[in-house]
Amino acid sequence: MQGYRIIIEANDTMPGKARHFSGYNANQPGSLLEHCPCCKNQMFPAVNLDFSDPKLAQLGIWPQRYLNLLFCPFCGFYMKPYWIKYRQDGVELIGGDCSSREVLQQIETPYSMRGISLRELNADESPSIDDVRIEYRKRIREEGVYHQVGGEAIRGQNTNFLCPECNQPMRFSGILDYDDLNIPLYENGHRPVALIVGDGDCMNWHTCFKCLVIGLQWIH
Repeated sequence: MQGYRIIIEANDTMPGKARHFSGYNANQPGSLLEHCPCCKNQMFPAVNLDFSDPKLAQLGIWPQRYLNLLFCPFCGFYMKPYWIKYRQDGVELIGGDCSSREVLQQIETPYSMRGISLRELNADESPSIDDVRIEYRKRIREEGVYHQVGGEAIRGQNTNFLCPECNQPMRFSGILDYDDLNIPLYENGHRPVALIVGDGDCMNWHTCFKCLVIGLQWIH
């Protein structure tokens, strides 16, 4: 299955300088502002993709121009599956872990923004190859961070993830990975921090093309 590695640039960028980006800026086309249903802080748009890009359009996983992977870096909302439902007047967040409103990290806002580049995945990078899968799981392949759109799951391949609207299986569409490399997140005092998903785990994300829903699940 065709897919792309999502590579977040090492330096912040200005609005209008990137087609695909990580972070948020009100003046950047495709930016999405939404608050966490649990702790009420601003969700972090970790990956924002422009599907008018022919490379992404041909994947057939998303019918709208922009797709936004929202993640709360403040609390444990991600610890249960959640869905982002696109509506005419914005998005609705469904599910997630709202059992505690405890803020686990004091994250600096407003968020910064960094450009994203896409690198096509090759057949010899498939996680169905035993040696390759082991390298991914040990994080010794490339730079050790594996954000992805399309392609195959590295973990959780057999997960049956259902759309909350139509109750049909959603298509695996990518990975939002634990990221201590280039993600534009900072603690108070502007100290860089990781996008923390468990203990070096990842989020698999899925799409329902018909219902305009993105679903994210912690894989650990």
